[in-house]
Amino acid sequence: MTVPQWHFRQFAPGDNLSDPDFTKALFASDSETAVARSLVREAIQNSLDARREDATAVHVRIAIHRGHSAAPAADAAPFTRGLKAHIEASDNGLPERPALSGPIPFLVIEDFGTKGLRGAPEHWKPTGIGNNAFFLFFRALGKSGKENESRGRWGVGKFVFPMSGRAHAIWGLTVPSDTCVPMLMGRAVLRTHEAAGAQWHPDGHWGERASATSNLVTPTSAPELLARFREVFRISRRDEPGLSVVVPWLIDEITVQALRSAVLGEYFLPLLRGELVVRLEENGSVETLDGDAVRTWASRSDDRKLRERLDLAVRIVDGRGVISLEWPATLQWQQLTLNPDDLPTSLRDTLRTALDDGQIISVSIPVTVGRKDSQVAPTGYLKLHMRRADAIGAVRPLLIRDGISLTEDRTKAVYDHVCLAIAEKCALATAIGDAETPAHEQMQHELLKDRYKYPRKLVTFVREAPAALLRAIRHGDSEDDPYSLASFFPVESDDGPLKPAPKPKSKGKDPNGKLPPLPPASPRRFRVARVKGGFSVSGTPEAPSLPEELSVAVAYDVRRGNPFARYRPFDFDLSGSLLQRSAVDCEVVASEGNRVTVRPSARGFSLTITGFDPERDLIVRVRAVGGES
Repeated sequence: MTVPQWHFRQFAPGDNLSDPDFTKALFASDSETAVARSLVREAIQNSLDARREDATAVHVRIAIHRGHSAAPAADAAPFTRGLKAHIEASDNGLPERPALSGPIPFLVIEDFGTKGLRGAPEHWKPTGIGNNAFFLFFRALGKSGKENESRGRWGVGKFVFPMSGRAHAIWGLTVPSDTCVPMLMGRAVLRTHEAAGAQWHPDGHWGERASATSNLVTPTSAPELLARFREVFRISRRDEPGLSVVVPWLIDEITVQALRSAVLGEYFLPLLRGELVVRLEENGSVETLDGDAVRTWASRSDDRKLRERLDLAVRIVDGRGVISLEWPATLQWQQLTLNPDDLPTSLRDTLRTALDDGQIISVSIPVTVGRKDSQVAPTGYLKLHMRRADAIGAVRPLLIRDGISLTEDRTKAVYDHVCLAIAEKCALATAIGDAETPAHEQMQHELLKDRYKYPRKLVTFVREAPAALLRAIRHGDSEDDPYSLASFFPVESDDGPLKPAPKPKSKGKDPNGKLPPLPPASPRRFRVARVKGGFSVSGTPEAPSLPEELSVAVAYDVRRGNPFARYRPFDFDLSGSLLQRSAVDCEVVASEGNRVTVRPSARGFSLTITGFDPERDLIVRVRAVGGES
């Protein structure tokens, strides 16, 4: 055996050029936290997929080491040996080469309660790998070995680990649950490059070779080397089954704040259920993310839509105020449509009353899933959890498949309601997983066309089911809704609501049959206009009179009912400090809740109020009281 170090394979005559740059596009985003989100999603989904049958929960430790806790280069030398020439190559594809001489900032991700990377580490043939997790993690691209209830499918998500470091390299220390033998190996993903006067393939591995001429790199289990690795990179694993990944030369975008947001946002449901616990560490600071952390975040978040969604999840898990039932008809894969007539009036009334009373409804919809490779169409279930949230506006339901949140999927929005659409451990969950893109953020029906019947119908149904359920519940509801087609600024004049002009009568025509000209309209005494972040009410200098007072009422638009009756103090407060108010040639004589009264002193007066939610439609009603001639 050779001394463990980094090994790259030289190009030989006839070798094909294959650079893995496409993997970067899988996680590309304008967001500064995109890599952190992708890293969290991949790491935790792998850990949840590898959960041992005897484990009550999966525990994940994520530790950032920068500054004084970075690894000294001399201490890490046994694990960087052989890497220098390849890292310094000018054409290796690294956007920012790491400084090899200074301390090494690094990230550690460890999971416990898992199986580790099981499978023969010396296996190198692409055939017969089965579920050889070791091979798939260190030697494969585009192959995952996961199917059915597994969260990952593509086998390319693992590349987010090396992408999180400037060297695009990682080490993995694993203890398989079937052998309990610790193994340490590394992998690097560069571009085809030139170093030391030779051309090299992009993939490199850290480990042992059977001989100097062998291309097969295998892991090391040398106790002294493993002990040093644990010490240098502060690994907490000893003999417990699982996987510890170290990412050297960690990029700046990976921060505790970004990781915390990603964990809570992507995996709040497994956290609430007690299936997952995440421990974040940095510079001696330790933070535990579990169900209690989600509950705290749900109550403190400034984002109302997120707050409502998390509170919905908390109440579902706790079973508080939930009305549960099953849709009375099984939807067939040939015709995936929620028919309102399938919902008996008694059930419709029960669901409508529960929503109007602020309760949660949980409706389980049975769906047959047609596969091309089977004559049997198994039944899966899509469970829709929904609660009314007045004046919140349009909100996309969040689709969750086996604990993974598809945060970017184009689900059809529901108005003034929040909803979680969940599929777990069933044929429908498998189909959704097969439709997911490599980053597991959304579905594409094209990915199902080779295995499923009517794939577009299936994906469309999942996306539109919450809105269809809400329509079915409101089916036949005759409540008058005069605001459903209102414009952005329906404004009442000082003479009351605007009404359609009456049709001209035939009388009064001149001898040629033409109507006499209409008298000019009297100038209005005020105008209401939209401004960025709010509205303004201003006088018109040509108006014949000045109102004595103006009563201004404001509300966010709602889909049903009167928006002013649906106003809630948490929407905004005109007397509070969060809104900005400017008054010119007028005096604010009263201000409370969603109403303000002003007293103009000149025809050119103006009142401007800004700071409203830009994602909400604003309704403004102005009434004039009295006036001078």
